[in-house]
Amino acid sequence: MAGQWKRHANRTADYESPNGMFFYTRPASTAAALAEWQAFTLDTGGPKLVRQALSHWMFEHIHPVADGNGRVGAAAGPAGAEAEISHRPCLLLHWGSYIGEAIHANKDLYVDALKRGRSTGDMAHWTRLLLSFAAQMAEWNLSRLERLEEIHRKWRDITTRLRSHSLVHRLVPWVLTRPAFTVSDALASIGAGTFTSMNTAVARLASLGIVEPAGAPGRERLFMAPEIIGLFDSTRDKVR
Repeated sequence: MAGQWKRHANRTADYESPNGMFFYTRPASTAAALAEWQAFTLDTGGPKLVRQALSHWMFEHIHPVADGNGRVGAAAGPAGAEAEISHRPCLLLHWGSYIGEAIHANKDLYVDALKRGRSTGDMAHWTRLLLSFAAQMAEWNLSRLERLEEIHRKWRDITTRLRSHSLVHRLVPWVLTRPAFTVSDALASIGAGTFTSMNTAVARLASLGIVEPAGAPGRERLFMAPEIIGLFDSTRDKVR
């Protein structure tokens, strides 16, 4: 159940184990294991990124909930460390979500490294792999930023001839950060104009090819900016 630690043993296939299965921490030992994990995660010794990589490995082997351990583990360790490193929260607070795309793109390497760490006790390989994922994501996201700047310049050029007070000029930078939205979303976030004037501005963006409607027509129709969404749809294909 949501908000509760696991009540039954959980496991995963591991054909290198004697019985073909690997069992995570027993339910009776979960609380103690999590206390050790928390103490390690909040420790101040050693390189912070290395500690976060090891913290992630520990959490995934405790597997304290019945479902969603990967998502919880991605956020729990870094979130706990935020107070200790509040001057650089953006890097560690989002450690799990930050490397999530690289994990998805290299799932076999990730799983093999998890297994290698527990079977050999050598955590150097695991740590190097997760740090390489962080470097890979940094490269991808820098490419994204460059592409976002290009798109922004193009959109400004497309809309430059519209009258200066048009809501379109307020929408253009906003859509860069909110590429799927309704007219009501835009109206609430930008805080200017009326529903009718905002609807007209969104329609103008659609006519210029910046956004396109998705779904059935209506007051809450969804609009999407395919160029922006495409940057995050398939990292390996669209960012490089």
